[in-house]
Amino acid sequence: FHDLQLNGAMTFTRVPIVNDSLFMNTGASVSASPGYSNAAVLVYNNTDTMSTGPEWTGNANNTSAGAPLGVIMQNSGTVQLSGNRSIPGTLTLTSGTLNVGSHTLSLFDVVNITGGSFTSGAEGTVLYARNGNGQQIAAGNYGNLTFNSSNKVLPSSGTIGIGGTFTPGAGSHTTTNSTISFNGASSQTIPAFNYHNLTVGGSNVKTAGAALSIPGNMVIAGTFDAGAFSRVAARLVNA
Repeated sequence: FHDLQLNGAMTFTRVPIVNDSLFMNTGASVSASPGYSNAAVLVYNNTDTMSTGPEWTGNANNTSAGAPLGVIMQNSGTVQLSGNRSIPGTLTLTSGTLNVGSHTLSLFDVVNITGGSFTSGAEGTVLYARNGNGQQIAAGNYGNLTFNSSNKVLPSSGTIGIGGTFTPGAGSHTTTNSTISFNGASSQTIPAFNYHNLTVGGSNVKTAGAALSIPGNMVIAGTFDAGAFSRVAARLVNA
């Protein structure tokens, strides 16, 4: 197939190969993983809540059965991961919600979010793993957030909320006007990073794991402990 549009529960008697786009419209499901060409994308075009099924099972940096090159999410619905997933190519979110839940989502290339929302449970992990500089980081609510060592670009609007562990890698990241919020329900350690604006919120204590120099605002809306670092250079705003 070039494009394949699915509108209900589909039982495959022969596994289809998709060369361009597989559309999972509202109510769609499949009985087996379709094959994807090296350029094929999976499009979620649902208005309800849909958990990922055999149409997307890939958890590596390659295309194969159940592993499209890119994933597009549009319309007003929610797509919930049902296990660990990866996207070798581009993730595009124009509307709706992508919910990582308690799983791991690995993003190996471009992240293009122009609308909708990106969220995760406290135990979920999003890995930005592009081997090359300039990967865009999406604003949204994360559980655990991990960067590989290539340079990332943080959003200049919106907030990156982190409810678990932040592992920023060794890259020289662009953070101009960005905001990171440690907002988990448990204790968290704030690692060394080139923060611009930093918010401390949520429950329990957030402890500095390094000396912090913040050119923007540091908003304390919870309990902050400087730990072994007696000086924190920032413009403080008590919320």
